[in-house]
Parts: sequence; structure tokens; C-alpha cells
Amino acid sequence: MRKLYKSSHSVSMGGWHFIQRVVPRNNVFTGDVAARLELFLTESMKSLEAEDTTIKICGDHFHVFSHIRGRYAPITFINAARLAANYVLQESEIKEKLDEEYLLTGAYDLDVSCVNRDLKNSCFTPLTSASG
Repeated sequence: MRKLYKSSHSVSMGGWHFIQRVVPRNNVFTGDVAARLELFLTESMKSLEAEDTTIKICGDHFHVFSHIRGRYAPITFINAARLAANYVLQESEIKEKLDEEYLLTGAYDLDVSCVNRDLKNSCFTPLTSASG
């Protein structure tokens, strides 16, 4: 079922899917670092009044699915996520850096098979489906 997001000046469906990885591609987002990253990403999305935020951390990269209100440009969403991740990396004294490239796509009516195809084409690890 599609969700319709309403605010005082806009109506929209869907949201954003953001993926960021580290270079070199080592599994740095594990254990306490992953927990801290999830905490900081959650707080960053709350500061943007994001709705329906889902965060998936996969060792060398992370995904943020969320809907942000129209008053915020997509770059605001990107910068908030990257700032949170950079802070966690620096705080944990991890030498890996965020890749300059990232993937941002509209999350309207996403299907796991379509997301996985796009992830493979962008050299990311595919998501695992909750249903199978």
C-alpha cells in the first residue's frame, strides 16, 4: 500500500533511498560503530522531521530510506547522513573515509528486486529480502 504524505503546502508519495559506502571497502560499520552510526543517522533524520525512516547498515556501506518534507532539498538529506557517518568514523578513529560517490534515488513504490539490480550495477552489496 502506498502512503500519501500531506503537509500544509504539499502532498507527495514515496521518499528517498540513500546509500553511502567507505573507501577502501572494509567492514568498518560493525558492532559499536554500527550502533553509533544508527543512533546518529536516526537523530539526523529526526532533525529534518523525516518520516518512516529505515536504516540498514551493511559493514562497508549503509542505506537510509526516509521521507522528508518538501521544505528540505534532497542535498539536505544527503548532507545530514554524510555528516553523521563522518562524525562516527572520526570519533571511532577509523582510517576509512566516505566515498565521494553515493547513490540517491526516489523510493516511490520500491521493489527489492529492482533495488538489488541497481545496487549490483553500482557495485554495492544487494539487500536481503525480509520475505525470502
